Amino acid sequence: MYHIVIDPEFQSLIPALGRQEHEALTQSLLRDGCREPLSVMEDVDDCGDICYVLLDGHNRHEICEVHGLPYEIRAIKGLMSREEVRQWIIGNQLCRRNLTEEQVAYYRGEHYRHERFEVPNPTGRNQHAEVGDQSDHQPPEKTAEKLARQHGVSPGTIRRDAQYAEAVDRLVSFLGPDFRRRLLAHKTGLTKKDVLALAAFDDRRLQHIADKKMDLKKCAKTKRRYLRENAPIQMEFAFIDTWRTRVAEARDALHNGDQDAVDTILAELLDELEKVKKQHAAR
Repeated sequence: MYHIVIDPEFQSLIPALGRQEHEALTQSLLRDGCREPLSVMEDVDDCGDICYVLLDGHNRHEICEVHGLPYEIRAIKGLMSREEVRQWIIGNQLCRRNLTEEQVAYYRGEHYRHERFEVPNPTGRNQHAEVGDQSDHQPPEKTAEKLARQHGVSPGTIRRDAQYAEAVDRLVSFLGPDFRRRLLAHKTGLTKKDVLALAAFDDRRLQHIADKKMDLKKCAKTKRRYLRENAPIQMEFAFIDTWRTRVAEARDALHNGDQDAVDTILAELLDELEKVKKQHAAR
């Protein structure tokens, strides 16, 4: 058998199986064996021995270990950093056909956040202007637009996905990586609105919620009610995050001399502000 290492963060990016799904996979493996190799990354453990960090196939690996079933591995080459490993796992998950709406939203959001802040620009600093693969005679393609075309959704959907992914990761920093795995597997009972509401708590309150193991659903409901009753003209957390992102885009466009992009972004923000004002006035 191979020396397989389970990294909790990497494992948390893959949804846990429900009871029926786990039983069905177990029966399939017992009947047909593990026909697909587990995806791993070669590494060295603390003793200097070769080990393999598991990237995909956590559920199959667990079942095979319990029942003593043989399996093969497939080493993924070229992954140099933990962020590269994360993005490989996310990209691999996005290729699956049976993802739920929340799972797709999280993975698309993580993809967007990585592309937006990690793609280097010609000046050598991190690219915040969202450069795509364009010729020198064409304006740079915005990351949200590029990913929207790739996934067949609107740029606004991609940005909302990023807000959701950021909120999830903020909660993971207090609740631990297992929270993400259970959330993606629909084992927490939380909706997207619940996650965004919980992420709107300040750090001290979130730490208290985590330490006391408070009911997350009730906490989210309380936060949403507070926002409605005590901030009637306050923009929602997700909307504020959108503004921050779009203002950063406008700033970078202005720095690059793209006045048309600046005007377009500002016009969109003003339209969104009018919509929010109307929504709150109707309450």
